[in-house]
Amino acid sequence: MMSKRILWVDVVKGLLILTVILGHAIQEPLKVRGISFEDNIWRNIIYSFHMPAFMAMSGYLMYRPIGGGNYWSSICKKFKQLIVPFFTWSIPLFIVYHNVDNIGDYLLYPNKGYWFLWALFFISVIYTLIDWLCKETKSNKEFVIGITALGLIGCQVALPNAKLFGYEYIAFYFIFYMMGYYANKYKDNLPNKSWILWTLFLVWAVMSCFWTPNGIPLFLRNVPFVPTKLIQMGYRILTPVIFIIWMYSAVPKLKVSDSWIWRRLIDFGQISLGLYTAHMVVKNLFAKILFDTMPMLPIWIHVLIEFIVLILFSVFVVRILLKSQITCKWLLGKW
Repeated sequence: MMSKRILWVDVVKGLLILTVILGHAIQEPLKVRGISFEDNIWRNIIYSFHMPAFMAMSGYLMYRPIGGGNYWSSICKKFKQLIVPFFTWSIPLFIVYHNVDNIGDYLLYPNKGYWFLWALFFISVIYTLIDWLCKETKSNKEFVIGITALGLIGCQVALPNAKLFGYEYIAFYFIFYMMGYYANKYKDNLPNKSWILWTLFLVWAVMSCFWTPNGIPLFLRNVPFVPTKLIQMGYRILTPVIFIIWMYSAVPKLKVSDSWIWRRLIDFGQISLGLYTAHMVVKNLFAKILFDTMPMLPIWIHVLIEFIVLILFSVFVVRILLKSQITCKWLLGKW
């Protein structure tokens, strides 16, 4: 793992965690009003890139130019950083939203809670095992990773219940994790011409307007000889792929200054895990309270209030947790 912090990486992580919170600030008010949030264009634009890009940032930081390190130590470290917070934060999440009969669902279906931590851990384990296997057998790592990615996605499409044990998240986001890894390894080969960067961004912007988590754009329906599920999966993957290529080509050129906004983004990036876990506990609860208190409140004002309050609440909670070594370890993964 990289020892020195890269400022633009923290800035990107800060921006991404804000989009995660904004996406939930849009989704939860719609949910409590009984409105389908999967049809909301702004929510879908955010969801078309934010978690794939977050996963790609994790892969970017996993790349090591020299040596592989201690594989078992690496897995143990990831377990403490990701799975320990997964379980500890699931306790307050469970208390707030569920009864005891549903506690097993957090393992059977991690999408009910902190699926990102769960998926990131198992993706990093898969990568670590591939890295070890290729070194032991002197196999071509890129080839093995490509076969693994295809196999994971193939099983996701074929399985009758890919949500079980979070498999669909592990399979789907493995692609973006490895994109980040190779974006770091081959960063000198990324496009750098302005017209290419603008084209990539505009293509993503147009595609994101038609992106949905479970559907396909109208103009791709009824395509002959191609299964609908394959088209849906292809569009769902290609849209964030284009964004991630643009991100790694354009964003490292940012000139990070010492201004207040840059410092806040860097700060948010450095505590992004805590902001993610803390706001998840209250996002739906606060949306319900606000709706019950002011049911006639315009939806856009509800979204804005929820967004601001979730940020303030999460930052406050993380600041408290950072004061104790115990909470830093068990809740923030800082061992």
